[in-house]
Amino acid sequence: MMTNESPTPDLPGGSTRSRLAALIRAAALGLAFTATLTSLALPLGVAHIAYQRWILGHSLQEASLHLEDAMLLLQGAGSLLVLAGAVAWVTLFLRRGDRQGDLRTVGLAPRVRGWRWFGAAFAGGMLLAAIPIGLALAFGQLSFGTSHASLEGVGDVIGDALGSVVMIASLILAEELVFRGYMPWTLRRSGWTEELAALFPALLFAIYRTVLAPSSSASFLNAFAAGVLLGLLTQRTRSLHVTMGARLGWALVLGTVFSLPVGGAPVEGILHSLPVPGLAMDNAYGPEGSWLITALLAIGIALAQWVTMPRRRR
Repeated sequence: MMTNESPTPDLPGGSTRSRLAALIRAAALGLAFTATLTSLALPLGVAHIAYQRWILGHSLQEASLHLEDAMLLLQGAGSLLVLAGAVAWVTLFLRRGDRQGDLRTVGLAPRVRGWRWFGAAFAGGMLLAAIPIGLALAFGQLSFGTSHASLEGVGDVIGDALGSVVMIASLILAEELVFRGYMPWTLRRSGWTEELAALFPALLFAIYRTVLAPSSSASFLNAFAAGVLLGLLTQRTRSLHVTMGARLGWALVLGTVFSLPVGGAPVEGILHSLPVPGLAMDNAYGPEGSWLITALLAIGIALAQWVTMPRRRR
């Protein structure tokens, strides 16, 4: 969505007090969102551990008939609650902290051009995910176990895929609304530079990911680099459609199709993938924990920075 009205206006500067206040508001929203997600994820995690222990003494058919569908429904409901919580928090901060209007202020306006950006970014995210997948298959770093369809039936596989779509999409939309929507917007309008307005939310995003799930050095750095790149893309397009589309394309390929970890969390998808550690793949985090993605994100940041740089500075 490229519009003449910028949700993050380029201000020449701001007072130290206004910049500090913006920083506090942005950090407070990040903490509020993380606390909301953690409070919902904790009971889901306990229930999942109990389910894994229960399944050890029962057949796959018994597990599928009794608890698996219930767990999937519980996780999907929790993800939708997280999205609702993100919308509520951002709306509250916009109206009370910044005296602004609705979510369109931070770049979420339902316009045709925005959805065109979304489609293009979605395809780009899928292509980016195809790079480590293709290299891992070519170099023997990725194999596939017994098909879910042969063990559970096609109906359960479709249910798993739909459940993963709901969970992935809800969490990504919520995260982008907070970390690439409100946070950079409130920093920019208070006089922060574009670089700092992208770096600070990206750092909080990487820390937030670490709080929710253990991370390696590569996965932490990749989360930070992805946050920087997505922040620069948001500033360039003045829209959240691009970042949401790119992350959905990436995550749905990895999680829904190949059942690889997304955001450090395991996802149940269509294919049962068995990653082998290497350049394109990490055993615990999949492509999100590989140094290959780090290099690709670094190239993307350099290109995005060059594109967003004023022509006279080039």
